[in-house]
Order: sequence, then C-alpha cells, then structure tokens
Amino acid sequence: MSRMILSLSSLSEFDEGVATTTWMKALERAILDCRKRPTSKKPRSITFKTFIEPILSPGSEGLDNTQAVANEVKITFEVSSSNPPSRTTPRPMAITNKNQLFFNSLDPNNPNQLTVDDVVSAADN
Repeated sequence: MSRMILSLSSLSEFDEGVATTTWMKALERAILDCRKRPTSKKPRSITFKTFIEPILSPGSEGLDNTQAVANEVKITFEVSSSNPPSRTTPRPMAITNKNQLFFNSLDPNNPNQLTVDDVVSAADN
C-alpha cells in the first residue's frame, strides 16, 4: 500500500522509517545507560516532536486566513534524548616543569610511581 494515513502505527512506513529508527536508537541508548549506571536515579528522557507547517495551494499567496487554502502540509519529526551526565573516576595527574600533565597508565592512582617500563628504559640509556 503506497498511500497511508499517518498514525503511530504507520510511522515506520513513512520516509523509510527514519523517525522510528531514530527513536528506537535513542531508547536503546537510554536502556544501555540504565544498565551501565543502575544507581543513577535521574530519569533518562526521550522527546519526540512533530512540526507541521501548511503549504499554501496555488493562488493562495497573499490571501488572509479566511480565503487561503492549504491542502498539504510539510512535516518534520525531531527526536531528542537526554541521559544524566557521565563522569570518570577522578585520577591524579602530575604537572611537569613545562606545565603539562602526565599520568601513569600502569598505576592510575600514582602518576609518579616508577614502573618496570621506566626502570628498563633508564637502564637502556
């Protein structure tokens, strides 16, 4: 069927299902965030907006609302979502003499900790 009445059930047939797919991806992101951070009690939200603008029929330009005719509309769908902000675990970094930051990838809690890599590198020099 090529001509369909727009409804929530037919939305997946409109424009190759772009709006439905976008909403489903936002839902998946919200669910994944709930699984990743189950102790975060802040709600995840998904907003689905529909924007409808009249398209004036030929000859209606310049007429007022009582005389103008619109037999078509332009429709746009917008999906937006919001998850609570994510933060990493705070980790220390040391400051060099050139005001740069450095960290230790093998000991994230102690940037100044010497590792086997540092000892071997120093011995090679």
